Amino acid sequence: MPKYVGQSNAYDIPNNIIYLGDLLFAWDVGDDLTGWTLGGTTVPTIAVDGRMDLNALNGAGNGISNAYILVPNLLGEFLGIIHAKMTRMIDDTSTYNYDGSLWLGDNIYSGGMVQHYDPATPTMWCRWLSPGGGVVTNAARPITAGQEYSVAIVKTAKDIIYLLNNTLIASTPVSSKGTVTSLPQLPQLYWRQTQKYIGIYMRANINERTHWRVRDIRVSRYVGKNHM
Repeated sequence: MPKYVGQSNAYDIPNNIIYLGDLLFAWDVGDDLTGWTLGGTTVPTIAVDGRMDLNALNGAGNGISNAYILVPNLLGEFLGIIHAKMTRMIDDTSTYNYDGSLWLGDNIYSGGMVQHYDPATPTMWCRWLSPGGGVVTNAARPITAGQEYSVAIVKTAKDIIYLLNNTLIASTPVSSKGTVTSLPQLPQLYWRQTQKYIGIYMRANINERTHWRVRDIRVSRYVGKNHM
């Protein structure tokens, strides 16, 4: 079952920074999928090794596997850390630009903070967005199939900070407007107005497979940073 108390930090080792977090939600090996909303052409399951397994193949259309869960009491301005350990499996053939994504935002995957992999590039992308548009930072880091990666996003009062394997790959000011022109859909305003869900979304194009395994999922309240 999910756990809601403790401590969870994120690390930028090259810059000797620890982002300190107060753990609000966690899911890891040994937990079941109670409480998660599961969707897609093939819904996520628990793999034999205990990780969440998102594995979809659909010859007639897009193969999708996704899961999200409401993290309680995160309305308004939430400063936080989202983290997961993610592995693109070696049989993944997807070329879709959201093949592997970790999300903290709304439950329709249209607004919030996301770090996702585009295998056609191949590049990790970092987005701070709302339904009307968003800010995209290209952080050119390829992913090796079969290798586990620590993925973390930190929202401070000033910036969205993206970390891959405990290394800073990008940051975006929270004041960034993206392409939206409507005031209520500015990413920061939208963020304050919506309930927050943690989401994992995988997708493949026709006749392709998307296949990821995920563990050590955490959402924490950001409480400051320190030097290692």
